[in-house]
Amino acid sequence: MKQKDNHWFAHDKNAMNDPKLMSLKAVYGMKGYGIWWALMEVLRGSEGYRYNLTEEFAYTHLSRLLEEMTPDEVHKFIDDCINRFKLLKLKNGCIYHEEMTEQLRALDRKRKELSDKGKRAAAAKKSKTLTDNELSTSGVPVVNQTSTKERTTEDRTEYNSIAHNSTAEDGGNATVVGGKTAISLIPDNTKHIAPNDTHYTLEQLLERSMADDNFNLLTTELKKITPEQLRNWLTAFNKWLRYTAETEKTDTDYRKHFRNWLGHHDVKTENPLTYNPAADAQKPKGKYALPPAPVGISAKEALRRHKEEMERSRKIDEDLAIARGKIKPEDLGRAS
Repeated sequence: MKQKDNHWFAHDKNAMNDPKLMSLKAVYGMKGYGIWWALMEVLRGSEGYRYNLTEEFAYTHLSRLLEEMTPDEVHKFIDDCINRFKLLKLKNGCIYHEEMTEQLRALDRKRKELSDKGKRAAAAKKSKTLTDNELSTSGVPVVNQTSTKERTTEDRTEYNSIAHNSTAEDGGNATVVGGKTAISLIPDNTKHIAPNDTHYTLEQLLERSMADDNFNLLTTELKKITPEQLRNWLTAFNKWLRYTAETEKTDTDYRKHFRNWLGHHDVKTENPLTYNPAADAQKPKGKYALPPAPVGISAKEALRRHKEEMERSRKIDEDLAIARGKIKPEDLGRAS
């Protein structure tokens, strides 16, 4: 049975009494304590259990995950966790929690050992089964008709799915089936990585997509771009995902989302190397739309300011309507 990663990590029941975390609570309160464990969950879900702070929009991404903190507040919080409370380590621009990383890597090693042991046992069992099936009681090999039957069905399906006017010169392989020639339009060296329900990191998804010739060829042909340009656009797409606080997806979701996202860009005029996800964010429309909170101001304060601005705007509109004679002051409950 395949071992699934449930993104579990140990949480000491006495963590609240840890002197380092007590120092954090003394400065940031219980809100900071909650933010700390949210940050630990982010590290648990990151590749190698480390978070790269040198990535573009790294702090913006974290501020979206931690919700109530601005990028500047996140920067200060992490800096305190590293230098002030000694809760995190910083190496090569990446932050990590030493104890959690050691525990999870030990668990990963144990899982790999069990997986390898299971594979060896399965291979030995399969080898024994083949040996028993191939020899009769008299020691004469038994002819296995399964592969022949499967190949005949496969050839018939392949022939029926290919246009009759295709030729071997198209670059495919010719197969004679029932006196007719069927052409496979997929070259022998084509690599195809079948999408599955497993979640991968954005870096893994990019490489899996580039290695999948079906996806690679289809996208480059459809958009009239080179494989190198495709890689650049996938890199820009990953920037967008990090900006919107997405760190992992399935192959299917990733490629579907990429196609939809790419449809909003002009690959002939735009340069993916200079892509800025902040400029790509959907802006609210209409004068009553809530604007994004300014840097250093909480969402609650921004909402209060927005409501005040809308109230001032409404009164100005009413005064103009009264001045033009469209409405009367008494209609609005005002004294004349």
